[in-house]
Amino acid sequence: MRAAPLCSKMVGAERFTLDGFVSQDADFIRDGMLTSFALDLYGANKTKKPRTANTAFYNLEVAAGDTPLAEMIKGVDKGILVNRFSGAEPGPSGDISGVAKNSFLIENGQITDAVSETMLSFNIVDILMNIPAISKERSANGTSLLPWCCLDGITISGAVG
Repeated sequence: MRAAPLCSKMVGAERFTLDGFVSQDADFIRDGMLTSFALDLYGANKTKKPRTANTAFYNLEVAAGDTPLAEMIKGVDKGILVNRFSGAEPGPSGDISGVAKNSFLIENGQITDAVSETMLSFNIVDILMNIPAISKERSANGTSLLPWCCLDGITISGAVG
């Protein structure tokens, strides 16, 4: 995972950090290992660690996986294709909940109906430590470049239609 404000697909990229430095691409996680902390100038001065080269966690780029999205969907008996998640930051234990937006029900490997007012709750650490598949395709929305991830262990409650 990296912040990539210089990536050509980031049409809404930052050019300067909130601290006034010229933004540069920077890895945060490489080969499954944390390589950098997301520190602004104040945090870097307080911790004596290097300042990040950009405003961290903006213009995120995550490497593509090996599984086609269509294959991931075919492998789901019952689930949701989430295109947007609206939730708060995780609590100290890693628990988080929020609403699936612009999302669709998957039944027997097929996308069926749109979902409405559907709540998702999960532990962020648990699901990130066990990702069954990451898509070959990535979605570029102008400020990020992200693959789809197949995730297990999410509680889904809400309505269809």
